[in-house]
This record gives sequence, C-alpha cells and structure tokens, in this order.
Amino acid sequence: MRRFLPRCVRAGPSSRSSERGTALIGVLLLLMIMTALASALAISGQTETLVARNHETAAQARAAAEAGINHASEVLTAWIVAWKQNGFGSAGAAIDALLAGVDADPDWLVTNYGVNLSFGDDADAVNVASDTSYRVYLMDEDNEDLRGEEDATDLSGLSSIYQEDGDPLNDNNDTIVIQAIGSHDNGASVRLEAIVSPYRLPALVTGGDLDLNGSAVAISVTGDAIGGVHANGDLTIAGTPVIAGVPTELGTATASGTCDDCDLPTVTTNPDDSGGGKPLLDLPEIRASDFLSWADYILHDDGTLEDVDTGTTVDCSPNCKAEGWSGEWTLIDAAGSMATGVFYAEGPVTVSSGTAIAPAEATIIAEGTITGTGNNYIRPAPGAGNLLFVTDVDLVLGGTFQAGFLGDEGQMLVHEQIDIGGNVVLFGQIVAENATSTQNPDDNSVSGNVSLTSSQDVGSSMFHVSGWREVRHED
Repeated sequence: MRRFLPRCVRAGPSSRSSERGTALIGVLLLLMIMTALASALAISGQTETLVARNHETAAQARAAAEAGINHASEVLTAWIVAWKQNGFGSAGAAIDALLAGVDADPDWLVTNYGVNLSFGDDADAVNVASDTSYRVYLMDEDNEDLRGEEDATDLSGLSSIYQEDGDPLNDNNDTIVIQAIGSHDNGASVRLEAIVSPYRLPALVTGGDLDLNGSAVAISVTGDAIGGVHANGDLTIAGTPVIAGVPTELGTATASGTCDDCDLPTVTTNPDDSGGGKPLLDLPEIRASDFLSWADYILHDDGTLEDVDTGTTVDCSPNCKAEGWSGEWTLIDAAGSMATGVFYAEGPVTVSSGTAIAPAEATIIAEGTITGTGNNYIRPAPGAGNLLFVTDVDLVLGGTFQAGFLGDEGQMLVHEQIDIGGNVVLFGQIVAENATSTQNPDDNSVSGNVSLTSSQDVGSSMFHVSGWREVRHED
C-alpha cells in the first residue's frame, strides 16, 4: 500500500522580497509626521510669542498715551483756572490765547509760563520708559484736520454739535481737546483723546440728600441753564415749593436716589425728565486754596487785610474785623469804603448788617463757613468771572439777603453743606459737594422764602476731563 506523505512548502525568495522595505516606509512616514508636528508647535510658539509681545507693547503704548493725557489734563485744568492770575479777563480769553500761542510755538506754555508741557510734532517726545514715549496735541473741537473726523471736509456738522464757529484758533465754549499719542519702539502706537471743559451742572446740585421745604421756595430755570435741581442722594420735597422751567439738558427736578414728589405740578413743568433714579452727576472737589491766586485781598486771622498787589497790610475796620480764625465783614452801600475785589479769608466769614442800597462787588473765598445775614446785596467782583462764594465748610444764608441779579449771576461753591432760609434772593448756581460734615448743618436744606433764578451756565471756574475716547483712524 502506497502511503502519501505531506510535502513541506517553503517560501521562496520571491515571497520575501514583496514585503521588503515596508518597515522603512512606516518609519519615514512617522518621522515626517513628527517633524510636521514639531514644526507646527515651533511656529505656534513663535506666533503666540509674537502675539503676546504685540499685546504687551500695545499695552505699553496705551499706558504712555494715558500718561500723556493725564499730564496734559492736569496741567491745563490748573492753568486755565489760574486765568485771573495769568492776566486774562476770563477763562475763554485764556483758552483763545493758548490755542493761538501753541499754534505758533509748541513751547508757548514753557516759554511764557514755565509750564513743562509742549505740543505737536515739533515738540520733543516725552519718554515714559526706555522704549516708550508720548506726544501731546492741543486743539479746539473744530480743528478737524488734527482730530481726523470722518466729516473733515464739512465744518458745519461738527461746529453745530459743539456750538463752535469753524475757527480752530477761536474757542466759543471754554472747551479744548487733548490728544496724546503713545508710541513703542517696535512701532506700536495708541492715540487717546480727552475733552477738557467746565463742569456743567444744574442751578442747584448737592452731592448727597437735599430737602426743599416750604410753599415760598421758588427755583426758576430759564435761558441757557442746563438743569434745575438735582441731588446725588434723595430729594425730599415738603409743602408746595415751585421748581419751574425747561432746562436745556437735564431735568427740572431730579435725584439719583428717590424723589416721590418730583412730578407734582407745582414742582416741575417738565415731568418726563424729572424724578428719582437718575445718574449720579460728577461734582468737583471744592477747596478754597485752589482759588487763592484769584485773591485781591487776604483777610488774615489777626484782623488785618493784605492787599495782594502791593503787599501792604492794613487794618480793615470798620468794614471787617477778625478774632482768632474768624472774620466778620460788614458790607455797606457802594458809597462807603468797602473795597471791591476778591477776598480770601483764613477762616469763616460773616456778611452782616449794611444798608444795601447798591450791591457790594465782592467775591468771597473762605477756609471756613460763609454766613450771610441781615440786609445785604452782593454781586461777583469785577474780573472774577461768575464766581461769588467758595467755602471749605458750609454756606448758611438767611435774613434779607440778595446775591447777584439777572444777567450778573454768581456761582456758589460749597465743600460741605448748605442751609438757606429767610428772605433770600439768589441769581446763579449753587454746588454743594456734601463732604463729611465738620460742623452744623449736617444736611442740605432750602426753606422759607427763598428764590433762586438761573438763566445761564455759569460754570466757568472749575474744569475737568468731561470725556475721552480712543481714536482709530488712518494717519
């Protein structure tokens, strides 16, 4: 019987050669993938580094621009407020001179007033760090070539918004524009713009609560006055005071807190814009010392009156006397010997007695409370703009007291609180910062037979940065 044995089949050379090199190809593909990943990671790391560096340098350029804005706004607000000391007739005249002077010479402030601030491309850049700097530019709102407005070919649009006249060297509204360009050595650049203008506030505004009490309180807003009464706290109305008028910008009777009776017919003729829950108004920090440079006379605590122009000191009695840190002034009619001008008192001042046939022309700035009583009639001093009273403490008015008149209204600036009653007739604006009370009164109150009339914006004695933006346009 034949037995068949299995045959062993061996792979020949042709079978092995068909698989040769596959491992090498796989390794090469893997190396290519790893190389691509490594390259991608390297490029991504470089990109992220560049992005981070760009963000950092842009932030540094922005910080430099902010430094320029802060420096320029601080210097310019102080310089404009010092218009009287610098020999100008008003804040507006000082701004006009500034615009024209800088247009002719970037170092105009440095040369004429020793102020360390130059403007424009011709001025040296101010170094903030070893690799960042800024340049500052100054202009009126209608200088559209410098501002780079989209409608630069049409002056009418921008001029109507800002109530300007299209002349970049003539200011109409006591407002100027600062631009600061912050630059980094790598080419990053940021342009910021700030508007410096007077505080624009209502006829009567307080930084805290305000009580209006009585049927004989009358507050009238006419003409160009921008607002009636506003309290950054609660506005409490008792009795039937009359707050009338349609102001140009703000409501007739408003409060940032509550005001349940702001819509009474006797309180407002503009109910839609009145009431509580309104935005807080930005109020200035009021300090008498900021206006020391305005003084024609200084009432010292030893009872003497210093004439600032001559430097001489005289006894001012019987028109004023002082004991310790208090001064008591007696205002008399225009035929008397009371001096006309701006008086700075190193303490509180009481304006009392007098025959008040004609107004005394005196602006009073006091480090203490200003108290007005008796039969008096006072108006802002010539050359003091609209400024009438500035006090580091309170303003207390009573008796038969009149301050200002229609067409010659006065601004009254109070660091702490107001207490106004009696038979008081006021023309102008009252701003009470409502700082922490150091003496009575503790609250802001208007009561009795008080009349306050405001027909114009008299806020030309204190300036601030009222707005800013980042400017984005092609140079």
